[in-house]
Amino acid sequence: MDPNWLSFWIGIGSSLVSVGIYTAFLFTCRPNIKISPNIAKMKCGDGFIFLFKFRNASGRFKVIDVDCEMHLSSTNTGSNGAIIKRKAVELIKSNFFEIPEYHKGDEESKYAIQVGCMFDLSEYLSANDTHFISLKIRARNGFSGFTSVFAERFNSPNIRVGEHGLGVSDEVIPIS
Repeated sequence: MDPNWLSFWIGIGSSLVSVGIYTAFLFTCRPNIKISPNIAKMKCGDGFIFLFKFRNASGRFKVIDVDCEMHLSSTNTGSNGAIIKRKAVELIKSNFFEIPEYHKGDEESKYAIQVGCMFDLSEYLSANDTHFISLKIRARNGFSGFTSVFAERFNSPNIRVGEHGLGVSDEVIPIS
């Protein structure tokens, strides 16, 4: 076989192997955030606080530069389709420098975070069937630096009176 053809095929093969390794690295080194589908509603002074729970589900790596945004949204049907109106709501503590990686034996649940707001979400959601809440979380993997955005949409049935369970639990436990 001609040495030029051999070096050509070796170059093609090594390129395919490097693309495969990079793709595997890309998928394993991305942040993984799990957002609880429930909102906890707790009494706070004269009103209520509404808490959203999310956790770092990346088994090996911490996530860094975590930013959270919440929007009150409503859909209206127009002549050209659905129109979504959004209004940002300020969250209590919406930025985090880092969230540690998940450890099965972590009794303090440092990998799980709650963010909250004092705006009455129950009243907003019950006012109209077209209203919903969207929570977006942007996070970066602490090892690779890859960024991902995670989102969850909430409706009125997602609000439960109580507090979030510890750890990986997504349940809202009633307060007695």
